[in-house]
Amino acid sequence: MRIVAHTQYTVGSPTLPKQFDLDLFGDEEIVIKYEVDNIREANSKNSSYSKSYDIPATKNNNKFFRHIYDLQSDMKGAPNGVLNAFNPYKSCDVEVYAEGSLILEGVMFLNSIKESDVDFTYNVTIYSKVVGFLDALGEATIGDLDFADIAHDKTLANIKSSFTGDVTLSAGGTTPHVFYPLTDDGLIGYDTLAAGTLDIDSRFNFPPFVSMKYILDKMFDYAGYSFESTILSSTEFAKIFMDSGCNSEYSALTEYGDVNVNAASDYAIPNNGAFNDLIFTSETADANNLHNTSTGLYTAPDDNLDVSCACSLWVANANASARTIYIRLVHNSTVPSQSPSSIIHTQTIPANSTVQVFAYANVLLNNAETVKFTIGTTGSDVSVDASYTIPTTSTSVSSNYYFFTNSASGGNYVFQHNRADIKLADIFKDLTKMFNLIIETDENNPKKLLIQTFNDFVAAGTEHDWSKKVDRSEMNQDMFDLPRKLTFAMARDDEDYFLNFYEGILGKEYGIQEINIDVETDKEEEIRLDVFAPTALVKQHPDYAPISVITSSSDGNVFERYSNKPRLHFKNSVTHNAPFGIFDQMDIYEGSFGAQETLYSTSHHYEDDTSVLLSDDSNLLFGNVGFIFHDVTTVPLKTFYNLYWEDYVKERYVNLSHLLKVRVYLKSEDINQFSFADTVRIDNQIYRVNSIEYTTGAEKLAKVELYKL
Repeated sequence: MRIVAHTQYTVGSPTLPKQFDLDLFGDEEIVIKYEVDNIREANSKNSSYSKSYDIPATKNNNKFFRHIYDLQSDMKGAPNGVLNAFNPYKSCDVEVYAEGSLILEGVMFLNSIKESDVDFTYNVTIYSKVVGFLDALGEATIGDLDFADIAHDKTLANIKSSFTGDVTLSAGGTTPHVFYPLTDDGLIGYDTLAAGTLDIDSRFNFPPFVSMKYILDKMFDYAGYSFESTILSSTEFAKIFMDSGCNSEYSALTEYGDVNVNAASDYAIPNNGAFNDLIFTSETADANNLHNTSTGLYTAPDDNLDVSCACSLWVANANASARTIYIRLVHNSTVPSQSPSSIIHTQTIPANSTVQVFAYANVLLNNAETVKFTIGTTGSDVSVDASYTIPTTSTSVSSNYYFFTNSASGGNYVFQHNRADIKLADIFKDLTKMFNLIIETDENNPKKLLIQTFNDFVAAGTEHDWSKKVDRSEMNQDMFDLPRKLTFAMARDDEDYFLNFYEGILGKEYGIQEINIDVETDKEEEIRLDVFAPTALVKQHPDYAPISVITSSSDGNVFERYSNKPRLHFKNSVTHNAPFGIFDQMDIYEGSFGAQETLYSTSHHYEDDTSVLLSDDSNLLFGNVGFIFHDVTTVPLKTFYNLYWEDYVKERYVNLSHLLKVRVYLKSEDINQFSFADTVRIDNQIYRVNSIEYTTGAEKLAKVELYKL
C-alpha cells in the first residue's frame, strides 16, 4: 500500500517538496468504508472514509508533519508563516494506492500524536474529497465572500431593468445576478390614495435578491474547488434567487440611526419671495446627533452616504385664495451630478383648508457635508401646523421631517450585510437535500466535484457481475428498521404570520411532503432544510397579482417587519401594471410626487408567473400547497419531491427493500473501477450497492451491503 500526501504549505523556510510518499509500518491493514448514500439515512449524504490508523514517526514523516510532535521544536511557527508549521486543524490532500491502483482520493486529518517510551506515532483518518470541500468552507459565511463584482446602485432604473433583464453595475457593464421583485412585508397599503393605488416603501418592498448560481460559484471559488453539474448549471437553476430579508434597509453599510424631528410649534411661512429654513426642534430619534435643532441642518457622518430626506407637513391656508408652496433641499454635496439645491416638491393648497404635504428626495453626501429643508409660498396666511386633528377619526398627527442614512453602494451590500451570518456549508447541504444530489470527485482533478441528481447519477451506471466473487458460505438478509413515515420539509420560520396561519388551518406546514410506509414501527424520519424557508403566496387585492408575503403578526391585525429566514424564489421575468400607480413613501421607485410608476414584478416559489402557470412548471417546495391564500387553480407538479426524491424513496422504502450482507472478493482494481451509480448482478438478481468496507494490505473479503431492485 502507498499513501501520497500533499504538503500543506510549500513556500517559506525551509521549503518542502509538494508531495511526500509517507512511510508506513508495512503490515497495516487500513479499512476503507465506501458509500455515497446510505439506505439507513435518507436525511444525510455520506462519503467514503478510512478508519483511523497509525503511521510511524520516521524521519521522512516527521519532515512532512514539520516535527509537530516535538514541543521544543523551532518548527512550530504560525501556520502559513515563515516556518510553515503543520496545521493539525486543516487537512492535506492524499491519494491511497493498493496493488498499484488508486482506491481513495481525498483529504487526511491528523487526529493525535501518540507517545510511547521510545517513539511517537501519528494517528490519521482519510476522507473523500467531498468532505475536503466542506472542510475548506469551514465556518465561512456569506459575509466572507467578495460581492464587489456586482456592486450597483439601487435606483429606479435598476429596479425596473431587473424585472426582465440585467442591472447596471457601478463600475460599468451589467449583471443578471440581481433581481428586485415587489415583496410584501405586511406593511404594503392598498387603496390609500385612490381605488387600487399601492402604497409601498421601496427601502423594504423591493429587497435585492441574488442568484443562487452566483452564490454557489463564489462558494467554490472561496474553497478552491470547481464543480461539474447538469442541474446546478441548468437554465432553471440560474432563475433561482435568494432574498436579502424583508427587514433590510435601502442599504446596510452604515450603523447610523435614522433621524426623526417633529415641529414643536406652528410655523408661519414668510411671504417674502424667498425660501426659508424649515427648522423643527423636537427630536424623537437621532441616536448619532446628526441633526442640529438650532439650524435644521443634517450633517453627514461619513463619506459616500446616500441620505433619504423626507418630510410630512400639515399645511394650513387661512386665506380665501389658493396658495402654492415650494419645498427645496439645500445641500453642499461635492458628489458629481448632484445639484447643490433643488425644488423637490410643489403643491397648491386650496383656500381655507389644511392638507398633508409629502416631499422626499435622496442626496449623496460626503463626510461633514450638510442638507436641510427650506420652504416658500406665493402668498400670505400659510403655515405649517405642529399638529393636526383629522376630523373623521379625531386622530392627532404631527408635522415632521426625517433623514435616513444609507450607503450609496446599493443592493449588493444590503444582501451581504443581512445574510452575512449564514454558513456556506449549510447552504450547500440544503442544496443536496433539495435536489437529492450525489457528489463524487473527478478522478482527473481532486479539486473538482461531480454533482448529479440521484436519477441522473444512477442512469449513467453500468452493471457488474459479481456472481463468482461472492462468498456464499455467509449471506445475511438484514430487515433494517424502516420508518413508518418520511417527511420532507423546508426550514421553519416560526415568526411568519402566513406560514403559521396556513399550518393552523390545514394542520400541516406550507410546502411539506409526507410519505407513509406500510410498516409497524414508531420510527419516523425527516429530511428538513436548515437554511431556506418557504414563502406564502397571497392575493392581497383583487386588482393585483398574488404576491409573496413575509411578515410577522401576533394578532393578524398589526403587522411588522422581522429578520426572516432566507427564501428562494424563481425570477419569472414577467411584469404587471398597477391599475392606479404605485405610491412610494421613499422616492426611490416613484421618481417624483404625483407621477407614480405602474410597473412591478413579483416572484415566488413557482417557476412562472401565476397568470400563465402550467402543471409542468417547477415548484421550489417539497410538496404542493392548498389555495387558501390565492385563486391560482393550476398546480405546478414539479416539486422537489416529485422531481428528485420520488424514485429514490420508492426504490429504498416504499418497495420495502432490505439489505443483503455478503462478503465479496474484490481486488483493488475492482474498487478503482466501481461507481455507486453501477448495479451488481448476483445470479439472476440485480442489486444496488449500499456500502463497501474494504481492507487494504490483506487477503480479506470485502464486506458489501446491497439492496434488491
